[in-house]
Amino acid sequence: MSSPPRPVPKLDAENRAFWTGGAEGKLNITQCGDCGKFTHPPRILCRHCQSENVAPAAVAGTGVIDTMTVNHQAWAPGLEVPFIIARVALDGVPGGLPDDQYRRLADRGRELWRQGPRHV
Repeated sequence: MSSPPRPVPKLDAENRAFWTGGAEGKLNITQCGDCGKFTHPPRILCRHCQSENVAPAAVAGTGVIDTMTVNHQAWAPGLEVPFIIARVALDGVPGGLPDDQYRRLADRGRELWRQGPRHV
């Protein structure tokens, strides 16, 4: 049985590289050209130093799942439930985890692409 298409967010200048990078096999995360840190979700300002010198950068599609939840609410018509929402600390993207203690609960993951990034 095939799943219905997942809802796709409205693309804009901030999020386009993230949501369309999967078509090229890339996971694009916004990186600051001044401080070098990453910001996600995508923004036009660096959340660390407020610089406007930000651009998408392709990062490794591997990481550690540090938290997750199972969602039982269908937020859109045809959206199958339950589904998992997970937060991933990506390899090579420092600052994703609030504290290393959360890594005790972690499992390894890699990105899969189906109409946009999905992490397992």
